[in-house]
Amino acid sequence: MALAPHVFCKNPECSCADGLLPIPLPYPNQPKTNQHPSVWPPAYFEEAIACPECDRVFVYKKQDVRWLPIPQMVQGQAQKSPYSNASWWLVTFDCGGYNCKIRVGFLAMTREGEAVDVVHRKLPVGAYEGKCKSGHHYTDRGTGPYMVTQFFEFEGS
Repeated sequence: MALAPHVFCKNPECSCADGLLPIPLPYPNQPKTNQHPSVWPPAYFEEAIACPECDRVFVYKKQDVRWLPIPQMVQGQAQKSPYSNASWWLVTFDCGGYNCKIRVGFLAMTREGEAVDVVHRKLPVGAYEGKCKSGHHYTDRGTGPYMVTQFFEFEGS
C-alpha cells in the first residue's frame, strides 16, 4: 500500500486535530512513494504550516509527521480527500513586533480549484494565527507587504 506524509492540526478544537482529518504534506513522490517512511523527513525538519481548516499556524517537526495510506480505488472510483490536488503556498513577511526584524514564513494550502487569491484575501484580515520565533503574533504586523509563492516540495525529499 502506498504511503504519504501527513500532519494533524495541533489545535485540539479543529477538525484536522490528531486522528481526525490528516493534512497531506507537499512531497514529490506522492502518490506512489518508493521511499521507506523512515528516510523522510530528515532529523532537522521544522516547518510552520497553516491548517487549511482553522488557519492556525503551528511548527511541525520530524516526530509530528505520520505516514498514512493514500486513498485507493473503491468500485472503480478513486477516493478523494478534501485536500486532493491541493496547492501549497509559501507566505513570507517581516514580523511587526517592536524592534523585531525576524523574517516569518509559513506554508498555506488551497484546495483544488482555488487560486492563490484565497491566501491573499486572508492575510490582511489576520485570518492566519501564529507567532514569530520571538513570540510576536502575526497580527502585530499590520496589513503588508506579503510575499506568496507556490511551494512544490520540501528540501531533502
